[in-house]
Amino acid sequence: IKRNTMQYKFKGKSPQTGGPIVCCIDESLSMSGDRIELAKAFCFGLFQQAKAENREFQIIRFGDSYNCVKAVIKDGFDLLEVSRQFLADGGTDFETPLNMAMDVIRSDKKYDKADIVMITDGMSRVSPGFIKDFNDFKKSTNTKLVTLSIVKWDKDYGLGEMSDKVVFGADFDRLVDIM
Repeated sequence: IKRNTMQYKFKGKSPQTGGPIVCCIDESLSMSGDRIELAKAFCFGLFQQAKAENREFQIIRFGDSYNCVKAVIKDGFDLLEVSRQFLADGGTDFETPLNMAMDVIRSDKKYDKADIVMITDGMSRVSPGFIKDFNDFKKSTNTKLVTLSIVKWDKDYGLGEMSDKVVFGADFDRLVDIM
């Protein structure tokens, strides 16, 4: 029987290694329930992709401007610990976590060629001055901002103007292709 069985070897494309990822995850009150569960599931999938490609991964959990928490994720245990927590903060501020992401990219050589992923429901405003400063930063560092919005926006309050790509809903395959 062994001699008569045919064996096939399937060979696929090996993943290209990209730069590190700084993932900003919205943990404001509007993200409670299914939204935060979906956001953390996307974050977990993104971490798995980064790990498979030997990319550094960092999470910035945010709500209001005074409540941002940064965590370097080395393994699944780190991610599980972060996933158990939920800020459930009242408001949403995009500028503070994006400033933190810019600081990480500027100050840590390991994150020199990092990209930023924002996972949110998009319920916040961004000032025109910050949009200009952030877009200048992206241009000077060759950084991309990919936004995954859990819900379709009724109106873009500035995040879309800063994002290189916005993915709506549960389309994780497109997010992985972009990164």
